[in-house]
Order: sequence, then structure tokens, then C-alpha cells
Amino acid sequence: MEQCVKCGARIDSDSKYCDECGTPVVNGKTISCAYCETENRADAKFCKGCGIPLVAMPGVETPLIKEDEIKTSVSMVKVPGGSFMMGNGESDAPKHKVQINDFYIGATCVTQSLWKTLTGVNPSEYQGENLPVDCVSWYDAIVFCNLLSKRDRLMPCYIINGSKNPARWGCVPDGRDAKWDSVVCDWKANGYRLPTEAEWEYAAAGGTGGEGFRFSGGNEIMELGWYNGNSEGKAHDVAAKAPNRLGIFDMTGSVWEWCWDWYDALYYNVCPESNPTGPVDQSYRIRRGGSIFDRSHFCGISCRFYYDPQMACLNYGIRVCRSSAPL
Repeated sequence: MEQCVKCGARIDSDSKYCDECGTPVVNGKTISCAYCETENRADAKFCKGCGIPLVAMPGVETPLIKEDEIKTSVSMVKVPGGSFMMGNGESDAPKHKVQINDFYIGATCVTQSLWKTLTGVNPSEYQGENLPVDCVSWYDAIVFCNLLSKRDRLMPCYIINGSKNPARWGCVPDGRDAKWDSVVCDWKANGYRLPTEAEWEYAAAGGTGGEGFRFSGGNEIMELGWYNGNSEGKAHDVAAKAPNRLGIFDMTGSVWEWCWDWYDALYYNVCPESNPTGPVDQSYRIRRGGSIFDRSHFCGISCRFYYDPQMACLNYGIRVCRSSAPL
């Protein structure tokens, strides 16, 4: 007979709950952390080994962390859920209706200051604490998201070979890598992740009712973002241009922003209406928004581009998001 870790009552070895106080029982008396694998008390909310929240195990109601208990270090904007017409019906076609749940997205791109604080290095070609980080590959981006989640005591989203701990993934590849390409996103986790292509376009438009604009925040690109017509070929501080209607900066120009999705030219023909997360197992990952080197056309809200996930170019950056509720 086991003893309940909370009230001390005896419990049968096959019990999932204490019949005196209702405390869940996992592996006899503990919960294993999905990030660092430390064994914790069954009633613990946070891991004693790494500090991140403990998520529910199959068949067991583990204590959950309420949204108002979460304190993060990144300025995030809540994007109210709704529907919009994705695509432009021309080059990015067909135009199609998409429904998006509430989510949070970074008010700005990730800055070099935040990237260096978290990783200890600054890969950027253009150096400056308040400049957007650049020279970031898609592989770099998913590592950063999980590290930032851990620092803010959130449950990381990305899983490679069964682990959410990037230290167990090995070195970030500088070429295509089948193991890294098989990464899975835990859509139920509350940590940071890359936005889906649909979430990105919805946020750039300003949510429901904003998709009529050509750029994020309006139709006058000079006021909204840095592109080849005003950047002078150099990076500029984040949030130096006007935000869109939700208070989100720099989704027009500055740096290309990686999204979660694989690219498929025909995906718009078959994508689901509700919270699409992209096709499965293609060759390239989506990037959105244009950059300081691009013409205005490529900085449009609906413009789709893609590249190899291992490539870290001097105009490639990252903007993080978080789910408000499981997708």
C-alpha cells in the first residue's frame, strides 16, 4: 500500500486518486516533468528541478496554472479570435475564410538584447540592443522559443525525439536534418512558439475587419515599416514606425519573420477553415512580412515566402506568440 503525499491516507497501488482527498497519483506518487524529467509530488504545480508548470498526465487531473498567474518577460499583445479572408486572390490565392482562436503575439520582433540575454550570443549582422535579431534560422527559432518558455516558467511547445529540452536535441544543424524536421508542436502548451502562417496574417491585418489594408496598419508603407524605399539598407530599432490597430509593430518590413508552417503552393486549396497549422512534411518553412531589402510588394500582409529551415540570413528574424487556449 502507498501513502498519499498530501493527506497521508493509504492508497491502493492501482489508484489514480486518493479516496480521502482526491489528490492525483502518477507513477505511485509523483509526476515526471516533461522538460527535465525530474520526479515531483503529485500535487505540485511547478517542477522542483526547472521551475516550469507541470502539465496533465493522461487520465490524471494535474493542477493547472491560471492565465492570470502567468508573468512573462516579453511584451505580448492579445489578438482576439475571429474570422478573416486569408490571401489576396491573385498571387497568394485562392482567397479563403479562416477562423482563428484568441492568441498572444509579440508587440515587436525579438530584439538582440533579449536574444543575447537568453542564449549568450548575438548572431546579428547589424548590431544594436534594440534592433531586431537577425541571422536566425528556423531551427534557431524553435530552440529560442523553448528556452524562453523555460525562463518564464511556461510549458515549452516544441518536441524533438520525445523531449522538450533543447539541450537533448544536439547542436543546431547548419544543413537539413531529418530529426529536426520531425519536430512536433504541443498545441496545448502555454509556452512561446512561432505563429502559424494564418495567425501571422490575421495579427498583421489587425484581426477581424482589418484585412482590407495592404500593409500592417494601413496602406502607406512609409509610415508603417522599414523596406528598401526608406531603410537605407540598414536595420532600425523596433517600434520606430506606427503600429497596427492592435498595437503590433513592424509586421511590415524590417526582418522576415519565420512561421511554423511548411510551405505548399497548393495548401490554400485544401486548408481547414479553423486554426490551420499548415501542411505536413514539405521542403521549406514559411517566412512573412518582408525586410529592409525588399520592395513594398513583398512586405504586404498576404505575401507568402519560404526558405530552407537551416538558413540564417541577415534579414531573417523571429516574433513569438502564445496560445490563449489549446488549438
